[in-house]
Amino acid sequence: MDTQFLRVNHDGTTSYELIVTGAYLEPRPEIFNVEIFGLEEIANSPLQVTGIGKESYILVIPEVRLRSGRFHITAEANADGLIAEQRQDNNLSKPHELDVYEPVTASAAEFEYFAKAVSKKIHKFRDKAPVYVQFFGSADKSVEPSLESIRKFKEGAADIEEATHGNLSFRYTTPPAQAPILEVFFDIPDSELRTLFPDFPQWTLDEAGGLWDWLELTSDSYLQRARFAMVSERPNGVVSRQWRNFIILHELINVSGAQVDQDGPLDSALSEAPRRSILEAPQRYSPLDLKVLEILYSPFVEPYTSPDQIKDRLV
Repeated sequence: MDTQFLRVNHDGTTSYELIVTGAYLEPRPEIFNVEIFGLEEIANSPLQVTGIGKESYILVIPEVRLRSGRFHITAEANADGLIAEQRQDNNLSKPHELDVYEPVTASAAEFEYFAKAVSKKIHKFRDKAPVYVQFFGSADKSVEPSLESIRKFKEGAADIEEATHGNLSFRYTTPPAQAPILEVFFDIPDSELRTLFPDFPQWTLDEAGGLWDWLELTSDSYLQRARFAMVSERPNGVVSRQWRNFIILHELINVSGAQVDQDGPLDSALSEAPRRSILEAPQRYSPLDLKVLEILYSPFVEPYTSPDQIKDRLV
């Protein structure tokens, strides 16, 4: 009996289908037991396996209900005398780590706001793959960024991490190879937007207080490299700190995948900027903003799917 691995399939609810698979050594057993460790919610007694194929076996436990948390799971197969003494270690599965959260739900109004925000095709960073953030204060990356702008970014990022249960998280250290990257340019003059966004039309550059762009995707369509910028001055004067704080929140939620500005509540960072005055510019994400991101970074939501494809699992 050479138990190869333990796999847990998430079905989008609090119920899990636990599947234990493995390959056995000759001779073929007719019946044996598998014991699961790490899941206190299921029976501690060994579970009998009878579904034994030509070269492998499978044990399916259809309803496993788990509390929220992180589980480290292993399985042990016992086929009596069929495991040679010198191979006793082979009856243990490779450890499997499972994070469990309460299922994501949404009202019809929340889902409508989400659907408009992500447009027809979903874009997102890979779940559980930290995004490494690089801060700059000029387009040529030679100027240090404002500490106040960095503080505001990290405040908004922390709210996003909490809302997405850590599925979207940010790091501020040197990125390892192949890590997703977000370049952030703070408090630059508007004349530098052309350098950072050379393909944008001039009217967009003329009107923008901030811009974002997706620069690179992975082979399976997750965001790999992205950029956003926020200006500190326009032709008509210096941009206020309160407005800059709003632009940081606005561009960060856009570049994270909620890409479409909306005719929504004024406390939403996704609400179209021209509709508001400086005094109405939100300084934190609204509950509706965070619900959009919670939905977007649910494990069952994959890039390039449409909102309609996931609606039945939410509403």
